[in-house]
Amino acid sequence: MPAPKTAREWAGSQTGHDEREITRMADLRSHDLTPPKPYPRIPAKKRPKIGKTIVAIPDAHFTPGVDNARAEWAGRLCAHVRADDAIDVGDWFSMESMCKAVGDAEHAWSANSYAEDVHAGIDARLRFNRELDEFNKTQKKGSKLVTEKHFCLGNHENRTDLWLAENPKWRGVISTDDFRSKALGWHEHPFLEVQEILGISFAHYFVSGPMGRPISGFQVANSMVNKLHKSCVQGHLHLYDEAIRTSAQGDPVIGLCVGVFTEEWMDYAGPANLMWRRGIPVLHNCTGSGCLLYTSDAADEGVGVDLGGRRIIKK
Repeated sequence: MPAPKTAREWAGSQTGHDEREITRMADLRSHDLTPPKPYPRIPAKKRPKIGKTIVAIPDAHFTPGVDNARAEWAGRLCAHVRADDAIDVGDWFSMESMCKAVGDAEHAWSANSYAEDVHAGIDARLRFNRELDEFNKTQKKGSKLVTEKHFCLGNHENRTDLWLAENPKWRGVISTDDFRSKALGWHEHPFLEVQEILGISFAHYFVSGPMGRPISGFQVANSMVNKLHKSCVQGHLHLYDEAIRTSAQGDPVIGLCVGVFTEEWMDYAGPANLMWRRGIPVLHNCTGSGCLLYTSDAADEGVGVDLGGRRIIKK
């Protein structure tokens, strides 16, 4: 008897109580591998937008002597994703003139001009705003982009208030009003004051415990969720970290540390520069209940604002 050519022929040649099972297995082995027809696609114009889009701008550290091209990239990103809100989490102004680490305070004041520090940040604000204005010139009246802009003061901007506390003679001469936030269309919020936007808490960094110490560490996002029990976004550490949990109601609860938005190598940090994530995250589908369906990196948007792991500029 010639050998069977197929699994079914082989199964048909078998006898006994296992024949039915053998035949079934033979059918599985000979399953048609032709791809099925695809499910019909939903046209893009019919896809409903779930919630709003937030662009969370990490510590940008605009500094005299370093170009502000990235401010224009940030503005283009907001236009590209049609951001409903742009949240600057702080340290937009680097304010090196106010830094005691530079050396003697009075020497730092004269060596690193306060006016130049402020101008660097304002120049970046103007470049950011111009990109949104230029985008709106291309839009019809009913489709112009209206982006709500918030500025959470960081510890670098807070250097001005700390300076005034130690040098009261400068009161009335300098202040955080010099950042011109209101004139430039940004809602300015005090250092460490938590802002609730679309159900998500934003601050330069968060504190916890009876001593009010900053939430920190390599797993800062996990600590934020576990200690604050809600969706929250911070900057400050220059690290990128995220943690996702689910509430009893089934809503995602996300902790996010947004990284840093500068290509500059910061000498004070040394090798830690290589640990920083450089770019801008975009928060999609913010529903107002603190629900973020996901946090996507700016690189996913295809507009070139992810500054790339180790591609940094040394002074």
